[in-house]
Amino acid sequence: MMTKNPPKRGRKPRAPTLGQFLTGLREEAGLTRHAVAKRAGLSVSAYHRVEDDERADPRCSTVAKIAIALNRSLAEILTEYESQGGTFLPEPANGDR
Repeated sequence: MMTKNPPKRGRKPRAPTLGQFLTGLREEAGLTRHAVAKRAGLSVSAYHRVEDDERADPRCSTVAKIAIALNRSLAEILTEYESQGGTFLPEPANGDR
């Protein structure tokens, strides 16, 4: 019996988005979105925008706050994300645009 959609040869699995990656870390930690937002000092809606990839390039300071809320360092999160093929390009500060 053949499978419907066999994997393409030579293709690398698609890297997760930052939001997908953070969702996985949050779920591993057994936390709700509300709990992470509160721990990070973010509004729940702001955290939802990051996790839902509505903010594809959040500020580095925002990701650092989320990292702390997940009991991780920013370097640890970015290293793990990049090892899965992700690329983090933070949004520039207002004066850098």
